[in-house]
Amino acid sequence: MQKHQINNNQVALVVDDDITNRMVLSRFLKKLSYDVVESENGKQAIDDFLKHSPDIVFMDVMMPEMNGYEATNQIKYLCKSGFVPVIFLTALNDSEDLAKCIDAGGDDFLSKPLEMTVLRAKIHAIERIRNLYRQVQGLNKTLKNADQIANKIFEQAVFTKNVKIDSIETWFNASDRFNNDLFLVSHTPSNGINILFGHFNTKGLSSAVGALPASEVFRSMSNKGFSPDIIVQKINAKLHDLLPSDITLSMVFININEGINQALICNYNMPDVQFVNGHENTLFFEQSPIDNTIGKTAELQQDVELQRVNINEHTHIILGSSNIFSCKNDKDETYSKKHYLAAIKDGILNGNILSTLKHDIMQFADATTLKNTLSLIEIPCSRELISNNEAIEKEFRSKKSKVAPTHPTNQDNSNHQVQFCLNVSGSSMRTIDPVPTLINNIESVTSIKKHQEVIFTVLTELYVNALDHGILNLDSKIKQSPDGFYEYYQTRDKKLQELSDGHISIEISLQLNNERKQLCISIEDSGNGFDTSSLSIDDSNVAYSGRGIKLIRGLCESMSFNEKGNRVEAIYQWQ
Repeated sequence: MQKHQINNNQVALVVDDDITNRMVLSRFLKKLSYDVVESENGKQAIDDFLKHSPDIVFMDVMMPEMNGYEATNQIKYLCKSGFVPVIFLTALNDSEDLAKCIDAGGDDFLSKPLEMTVLRAKIHAIERIRNLYRQVQGLNKTLKNADQIANKIFEQAVFTKNVKIDSIETWFNASDRFNNDLFLVSHTPSNGINILFGHFNTKGLSSAVGALPASEVFRSMSNKGFSPDIIVQKINAKLHDLLPSDITLSMVFININEGINQALICNYNMPDVQFVNGHENTLFFEQSPIDNTIGKTAELQQDVELQRVNINEHTHIILGSSNIFSCKNDKDETYSKKHYLAAIKDGILNGNILSTLKHDIMQFADATTLKNTLSLIEIPCSRELISNNEAIEKEFRSKKSKVAPTHPTNQDNSNHQVQFCLNVSGSSMRTIDPVPTLINNIESVTSIKKHQEVIFTVLTELYVNALDHGILNLDSKIKQSPDGFYEYYQTRDKKLQELSDGHISIEISLQLNNERKQLCISIEDSGNGFDTSSLSIDDSNVAYSGRGIKLIRGLCESMSFNEKGNRVEAIYQWQ
């Protein structure tokens, strides 16, 4: 409603069928700097209210056509979320009649004849209340705008950049504003997957401000292949730098490797993570949280502890938010872990864990606690979780087939070359992953944004091949079955822990000119080498082993081993 007033004074609506009463009150209000609109009855008062949008209303009770009770009731309805105080002016003294004034929506009342000193005090008191209400309205509007910004950040800058995996089931129950739990998914260059599920100890825009840097660090470092412990440390450092120390993040970080046989997990102050064997219909492992808060200090209070869990393609991982265990029913009973686990077991039996959990929580909790932020995630450890090597290989083969091979010539005056080497030796091979460092060095020379993933894949496969088969002398034929995968990685872990000598040397040569870029990668290990004659890209009988070499041959212009089998050279080029 638009105000129709002569100046910037506040507008008072005086409603009374007695002209003398209206005249006396109007004169008094004008001395208090009000612009006054007069109405003779309740029906006219409603029309004047819509026309002039007054700041305060003085209402008589007994009037023709429409009394003060009904007029006030309709005025309060027209106010909607606003607050326009109504002061009843009445000659009635009966307590029931006065109660009707309040029931109709009146905010105060005065008995006739009016005492002007009391009226002035009443007006000043009601003005303070009205001004406070308007301040609250302004704050609510600001808060609403902040929530809208935060919601947009979560939807467009955080969640929409997740890798879309249809097999992962989620339930994000919106609170009275929105659900601000953090859920991030990203593939790694080694064809695994990283998952982060977190909860900030604050709501609204504050949590969105924290979600942005956390998600950016998570995605960029996952894409570059950094190990989970380093990613967690960097997220902690970034949040500590950007946010006040009292805003912290609880989170679960999970890495699932390409073979779907092992998960690395750390849990910082989130509820227990459940691992379910869908084949045997059992809950076989629970990962409990440790007391370590993300973002509170520049460095974590203790080193990142990653727990290894043996999984398979029948494994389901269940994640739940903390607020689930604060849900209460109408008897003031809390939804306990006992309820939670019982629902998971029911879900195992009926084949739909997340839907069973969701239904159980909603049946238990009352309407008030269901307004809280509640989140559930079910991760089936199927092949859908990981990227498709064959699709990557097909894509890059297609790109290569459209471009005729180019070779450096003496006529190319813009040709230049950059070389660098890296040597990893002894026990450092247990923990150091040189591939992210190599990628960063290449990026410092030339842009590889569109080719970063394939270059990372090639470097990782070549380095892991040298470490596993050259230094650790592992036989990939062990991986001829899913059970063999488990045996292979158990043996690998044991040999890594015992590793104390040997070395792997990596040489990178990058040739650049105006037409194309060529990356030559040479990796040599100190092992005894192996027979490379058995490696064939056409070997269709190999189901679980040999895929890395086959993939590299598909992605690169060429790949060759030396006679001993302990040195490999691969060339990748692009326009």
